[in-house]
Order: sequence, then C-alpha cells, then structure tokens
Amino acid sequence: MANIDHSRRAFFRRPSALVAQPTKDEANSANSWLPQRPPWALQEATFVDQCTRCHECISACEENIIIVGDGGFPEIDFNRGECTFCEACLDTCQPNALLKQVLPNQEENKPFYFDIKIDDSCLAKQKTHCQSCKDVCDPRAITMPWPKNVRSGAIQTPELNIEDCTSCGACISTCPSQSITISPIASSNFSTPASLTAGSDRKPELKYENQ
Repeated sequence: MANIDHSRRAFFRRPSALVAQPTKDEANSANSWLPQRPPWALQEATFVDQCTRCHECISACEENIIIVGDGGFPEIDFNRGECTFCEACLDTCQPNALLKQVLPNQEENKPFYFDIKIDDSCLAKQKTHCQSCKDVCDPRAITMPWPKNVRSGAIQTPELNIEDCTSCGACISTCPSQSITISPIASSNFSTPASLTAGSDRKPELKYENQ
C-alpha cells in the first residue's frame, strides 16, 4: 500500500458539516478549516500524521462525544454533550496523537484551543429570559450581569469570560437557540519527537526547556 502524506491532505481538507463553520469575519482566517479534535490533540498537521485512525479514543470516551470525522480521523461533536476531561481518550492513544505536555513556560498544554462566541440570536439578548448556558457552566465562565443602564423590561444577558472558559462544550448542547458557536484555533501543542512513533507503548509527559 502506498504511503499517504496525511499532513498534505490535512492542508487541503475543507470543512464538513461536522466542522465549526467560520463567521463572516473569520471567512479568510487560516484557522477556519480546522476540525474540532479530541482534547490534547497535537498541531493539526502532526495530529493527522501521527493518528492511525484506530478509533480507540472514540470507544474510550465516556460521554460519547468523539465521532469519526473526515478521512476517518476523530473529531469532537459538542452537540452530543460535554467533555469532562477524564483523560480516557488521552490514556488510550498509543500513537501519541493526543499528548499532554509541559510547554516552555512550564505550564501544561491546554486540552482545547477554541474560540467561543454567543451571537445575537441568544434568547436573553432577544429579551426572553434564559440562562441555560450559565446554569451548566461549572467554571463560571458565563455570567448573567444586568445592563449598566437598567430600564423597564431589561433582563440579564450572558457574558463569556474566555480566560475562565475550559472549552468543555457543556453550553453548546443546552442552548435552546443554538446561539453558541465554538471554533477551533491553531493549537500550540508541540510536535512529538521522532522517538514517539505510532505503536509506542509509552505515554510520557513531555517537558521542554526554556530557550
């Protein structure tokens, strides 16, 4: 069987219905085509090169939110539920396409690198009381403050503090108006060293020295 250059194929892949679609402002973004990968995924080109499409992470996911995406590679579907960061997918990934690492700033790499927005179709923004997103947000990244100039008929509307958001996706499936969008951005997760090849039985925590 001929070898497949997965990184080249990933570069030319276009979004499917399962991939977060960019807004008009993001239409020309280099990140707009990125799929929603499982937590702790490597940089996209490296991920598709490293991933063997064994689907072990799909079987291991307790929330059943990891699905078979384009090309047979795993993707996250937050319409099915939230990520609990149980690390079951991470632990079962023998090719190390999902890998927890310590970055040069001595912080662990994030499980997800997503941009999350609440658009104007939100019921609360349309003056219909709703706080379903706030109710399921464990890190309290979503708050419902009153407007600064409270007038008759005013209601609380959601505000998202992206710094506190874990990108767990809990708010996605619970939003009755589907007003919350989550878009992948380029991961800063490092590529795996050549010694960590597919089939390796090691699951190290990589550390990188400051330059």
